[in-house]
Amino acid sequence: MIFQEQLPLQRIFMAHQDYSSLTINSPNPVKRWSHRTRFKVALGIIDPQPNDSILDYGTGDAFTLKLIKEAQPSAKCIGYDPFLDSAAHEVKATYPDIELLTEFAPLKGQSFAKVLCFETLEHFDGRFLETRLDELTGLVAPQGRLVISVPIEIGPASLFKNAVRVQMGKVHPGTTLAKVVQSTLYQRNLGRSAADTGGYINSHVGFDYRSLLPLLEKRNFRLMQTSFSPLAGFATDAVNSQIFLRFLRNT
Repeated sequence: MIFQEQLPLQRIFMAHQDYSSLTINSPNPVKRWSHRTRFKVALGIIDPQPNDSILDYGTGDAFTLKLIKEAQPSAKCIGYDPFLDSAAHEVKATYPDIELLTEFAPLKGQSFAKVLCFETLEHFDGRFLETRLDELTGLVAPQGRLVISVPIEIGPASLFKNAVRVQMGKVHPGTTLAKVVQSTLYQRNLGRSAADTGGYINSHVGFDYRSLLPLLEKRNFRLMQTSFSPLAGFATDAVNSQIFLRFLRNT
């Protein structure tokens, strides 16, 4: 949950909620299981090593950094998010050497062996997405890793997720039957909801993780690994809700 341009009021409200109550501590058992599994998959992909330099871009409640420090206490961790969740400060109280930033400026000129961006890029499109990717890729050291996680909103996952949203009365802005059908059929370039202002898109409808691949390729990043969650044993977006993309910076 992150970006630098002006946030719409709805986004500001969401950013100050207890993020964990929407994910790992969600009252919905399926959602809770899905997000807890996602973090387990994430840690395996990150594979923190002694003295690793790791940036979590869009750290939210810093739960990812907590898992990294538990697994590898010597890892040097920075979390960046303009609207940190209150739980992030609890993580820092446990691990004081974690650095939490709400401004991007201190990161300029730095580079990290591993840069993480989880559940963030799906909220941007067009030039705003390009800006996020420029920021991310500029922070990865030569031969460093960039690990991205985004929700799957195409194929059967789209149909299932939108059906659940309708049932729960939490339909995303811009949802239409035509778009749900098109995304279920893997059609591309459906367009994103313009209901929100300032570049942030509150809706997942129309997001296609496949659009990220050429954008990273043109920034000289090579896709090294694709993983899925929560059913990691099934390497397909047809039965999973999240995808992890691990890139190597070529130079």
